[in-house]
Amino acid sequence: MTAPAPDSLPTSAAGWALNAPPGWPAPPAGWVPPAGWSPDPAWPKPPRGWQTWLPGRTHHDVQPAAPGSRDLTYAEPLGSPVSDPLARRRMKQEILVALSIFPLPALVTALVLLVRSLVEGTTPDQISDVLPHHAALSSVLGGVVYAASAGSVLLALFLLSVSGVTMRRLGLTRKGLGADAGYGVGLVLAGFGIAFGLTLLVFGVFGNGGLPGSVQTDNQHFAAVFLIQGYIVSVVTALVEESMMTAYLLTRLGQLGITPRRALWISMAIRTSYHAYYGLGLLFTVPVGYLLTRSFQRRRRLVRTVGAHALYDASLFTLAILST
Repeated sequence: MTAPAPDSLPTSAAGWALNAPPGWPAPPAGWVPPAGWSPDPAWPKPPRGWQTWLPGRTHHDVQPAAPGSRDLTYAEPLGSPVSDPLARRRMKQEILVALSIFPLPALVTALVLLVRSLVEGTTPDQISDVLPHHAALSSVLGGVVYAASAGSVLLALFLLSVSGVTMRRLGLTRKGLGADAGYGVGLVLAGFGIAFGLTLLVFGVFGNGGLPGSVQTDNQHFAAVFLIQGYIVSVVTALVEESMMTAYLLTRLGQLGITPRRALWISMAIRTSYHAYYGLGLLFTVPVGYLLTRSFQRRRRLVRTVGAHALYDASLFTLAILST
């Protein structure tokens, strides 16, 4: 099906032309999407592969901002459309460079840990005992060393800011923190519920050997003080993964015209890949990864996904360390 010419479609001030899918009401003559506009969640979802927003021409929008919608999946994409061939090529290069900072190193590390686990029969873990016999200091220093990996967060936010996507538009604001906390806990509980169901399924089929390191324990024992490192790792991991895999990657894919559905699965595939050290257990990362990614697509509240991710990981660390 041939897409209509963008010049004939209602176009927002940022340059996104609304290509309404079948079943959506026709916009009034002369109407243009105001800032913050998104479709009514009751309208039918676009067909698979349908590009709801096409690159158009920027213009001055004199209409007032529209009230927010509960579901922003098919709202105007963050950032301006990138249609010029040279600009598109440069943006794709930028994405590859950003992904080489994270998650490429994490993927390589995951593969090395997986090979070592298969060869030595050990269980990979994220706790680093850098100073044996000095548990408290080792816990703090291990957390500080891991925190150095948070530099990719600054990279992601900087790259987005230079293209006009501010922290406010990403949902990194104090407004609505109460709702974010409530929904974040809901995401965590849903993730644990699905993971528990998978645990029963995998344990029934493969036995204890099929469970990931976050679920089973081996002969390693960590003092409770290592919870300090575990909580630092949880917060840093949440910041890095959600900044790169949701805020940055989904925004850039949207600017390139990738549909929300395709962007979701691209992000999910990359997010899952660097958990390869879990072996079969990487399946346990899929449900919560899906919930977090969809949460950002629907609400565009990065603070919510970061908080939920940190709480989920911190809960796993608490169970894993205290159980030893």
